[in-house]
Amino acid sequence: MDRTIIIIEDEPAILDSYATLLRIEGYKVEKAKNGLKGWELIQKWNPDLIITDLSIPILNGEELIEKVRKSQRFSEIPILVLSASIGDFDLEKYSRVYWLNKPVPFKVVISRLKEILSSE
Repeated sequence: MDRTIIIIEDEPAILDSYATLLRIEGYKVEKAKNGLKGWELIQKWNPDLIITDLSIPILNGEELIEKVRKSQRFSEIPILVLSASIGDFDLEKYSRVYWLNKPVPFKVVISRLKEILSSE
């Protein structure tokens, strides 16, 4: 498959379980516990898709998305937001940003991820 996904999530159990399950599905996975580390991984790996929570430390999810969208190199990478609350986040403001409400079964995440990647 050779598709790279970066997961940014501050809950270790969620981060590790998603990373493991995505690897079983055949994806190359890099993971970060905060937005700043996530941004560093994005720059290093130029992923096919980013999965992030909005409530992450150092550089929150919305700040990270803003940074990715303003970057000429990464502006077209699809982003799947997994978050319990969308709060004031305006999905319509950004292109290619998708949202699933946590908690979400892994099968739903995989289905949505495949749908997003197949439209690339």
